[in-house]
Amino acid sequence: MLVSLHVRNLALIEETEVFFQPGLNILTGETGAGKSVILGSVALDAEPGSYFGATPTALTSQAYYALSAQLLALAAEVLGNRQDAELYAGVHRQAAQDFAANFFTLDGAMTAQTQTAHILALRFGLTPQKWKQKTIQRLLELLEQQNGHLVTGFLGTPYFCAALSQNGCWQQAYDLMLKKDYPGWLYQVLQGATTVWEHWDGRRPDGTMWSAGMNSFNHYAYGAVGAWLYGECAGIGQQPGTAGFCAARLAPRPGGGLRWAQAWHQTPFGRYALQWQVDDGKITVTAAIPPNAAAKICLEPGAKLLETDGLTFAEQNGCPTAQVGSGQYRVSYTMEQ
Repeated sequence: MLVSLHVRNLALIEETEVFFQPGLNILTGETGAGKSVILGSVALDAEPGSYFGATPTALTSQAYYALSAQLLALAAEVLGNRQDAELYAGVHRQAAQDFAANFFTLDGAMTAQTQTAHILALRFGLTPQKWKQKTIQRLLELLEQQNGHLVTGFLGTPYFCAALSQNGCWQQAYDLMLKKDYPGWLYQVLQGATTVWEHWDGRRPDGTMWSAGMNSFNHYAYGAVGAWLYGECAGIGQQPGTAGFCAARLAPRPGGGLRWAQAWHQTPFGRYALQWQVDDGKITVTAAIPPNAAAKICLEPGAKLLETDGLTFAEQNGCPTAQVGSGQYRVSYTMEQ
């Protein structure tokens, strides 16, 4: 039972006060977030009759433990609490080392040969550098074994596209996102869905339901791919080491045969907006930054600038990048062949 919960200035995580009874406490809601932190719920690689996927609970728990420690360290750093930042950074380092020791073999293979295991290892930065390429390649192989489809549940699905795109596999990420047959996001759309379902086959092509008892047609878990659409496809993100979106990183990545995308994000400083459009090989990016805020506009590697709107671009981490203040900007480029 929830006894006390006090939150102030949520967007900037300045103050939180939680009092519960002694023992194990889990914050959960209608979507079953508590159980999902530990178990890969509703995965398609589950044993017959089971809700839980094939990825071992020990692996998913360790991965999310490491992520939680990392987030705490980053939050403490932003808030200027060096002592806590160092404490939780140390917890994260140890958790990452334990993950590698327990869930990678001596030759760099993962002990769990599931899509989810490889997704979490890559997306959470838990893959030792010497085994990273091997892990990426194995994830691609596991994807190909399913004819380009996912078989992940609540824990792996939200990070699948990011695990691909953030490791250079943009085409595979877009292909996965745009799959029209089961299981996939557009399968649901073609079945008439206007929200994302709890189960990939919540309604089958013949009109029958997966279950009348546990079958939400408006469920966050698989809809979490929206974070990839905003942060990777449209490219709206926050600069590392900042809070409250006082400084954004705008890094659009056109692809997937899409001709345009647009998104906006309302922040304590106001609205950031970004749009990209592809027209006969020319890519045009339009960005808006709110008052008293700043942003880095980071174009694709290999972008050949055509119009810069007076901005000065310099290469950073292989990407043409411009530092801008509040205002509206329009740049265009083509991709080097």
